[in-house]
Amino acid sequence: SSSSSSSSSSVSSSSSSSSRSSSSSSSSSSSSSSSRIVIYDGFVLPSFPCSPDPEPQAATFTTVSGSSFLAVAYAWRQPSTIKFKWYSYIYRFNHEGFATLEDGSQGRGLGFEVYQLIKTNAASDAVFITIPPSLQPSGATADLTVLAISNFLSPTVDGSTESSTQFFQLLGDAWNPLLRAQAGIFDSLQDPVPSVGASALSPMRVTAGGTGDALLLGVSSRQGPTPGT
Repeated sequence: SSSSSSSSSSVSSSSSSSSRSSSSSSSSSSSSSSSRIVIYDGFVLPSFPCSPDPEPQAATFTTVSGSSFLAVAYAWRQPSTIKFKWYSYIYRFNHEGFATLEDGSQGRGLGFEVYQLIKTNAASDAVFITIPPSLQPSGATADLTVLAISNFLSPTVDGSTESSTQFFQLLGDAWNPLLRAQAGIFDSLQDPVPSVGASALSPMRVTAGGTGDALLLGVSSRQGPTPGT
């Protein structure tokens, strides 16, 4: 069974981002006063010359088979010459009574730990969507948990808001390279859907006459594909 909720706020057109990470795995890392590099299973989280604090734009929560997940859409302000610079986080609640910190030491207590990092582009909203078997292809027997993330900016063109909305499905038994265990991961569900300055998401389930229910997703836009439009 699963339940979800979300909250969101918009990101300004000048927002851009960098990346930083804390990890609950035995990752190798190096850092300076203004940047950090994290490497795990071949994935490299790059460092940047100036790394201000991240700006959370939205958070969404869900519980799946007893595990609680919190996804946070982040944006960072960075020089526009840096392209793929935005990362959003997925956290999972640790109920085991201790957490493994980035330096390998253990701290006691309960709380959310980093579960996964996702490359985003000035992410503006994030929502968990639970899709029941009746709305999936024939033969499905369990709910499908999907994370949708809207992006405000283009990943390749400076200042452009020709962006996209990304979709990820939870694969519960998949290898998680950050946790280094069969702890599951949110994998790409489909190609990103083109958006323009996407600022908010709203999933809805409607009854479509005699054809049964339909699951829809509304995406709001804030401005045209070029600055000032």
